[in-house]
Amino acid sequence: MPEDVSSCGVINYGANDHDIIFVIIKTCLQRQPRQTIKIRSMKKMSSEDFIIDLSIQDWFEVLNTADASVAAEQFSEIMQRVINFHAPQREVQLKPLDSSPWLSNDVRERMCTRDLEHRELTMTCIGTCIVACETQLRMIFKMQRNHIMAIASHWLFQVGRYSMNY
Repeated sequence: MPEDVSSCGVINYGANDHDIIFVIIKTCLQRQPRQTIKIRSMKKMSSEDFIIDLSIQDWFEVLNTADASVAAEQFSEIMQRVINFHAPQREVQLKPLDSSPWLSNDVRERMCTRDLEHRELTMTCIGTCIVACETQLRMIFKMQRNHIMAIASHWLFQVGRYSMNY
């Protein structure tokens, strides 16, 4: 795999007949290109302003057209224009699923379990003693976090060992 080798050579040690041979290998992970999609967020859109803008549009052609397909097209154009003004589309780049190679299915399942237990305990703690629940939540969270970190550090150790073996 010559394309994976960034440098190699021989170092003359001089003290004896054994020279040091070295190879530097590129160990970076190949990243997939990010997928770009268009989204529209209506989170900060004011419904009152949207309704006012719709009410001042000219709906005469939509209401007085005999052809339903023409009326639907004109309605769609008006709605699209108002929606684009209040909530314009923007492009975002999605993170590839395999951008974190240490995030295996086992780690994902443990993270889901941790989050589910946290959510369930939070819901049951609403009417009970808060101090006892917080202590229990903290203990469960730490236990789940330690499981996840153990898997991640094991993976990172394996990658480090793999790159050092060459």
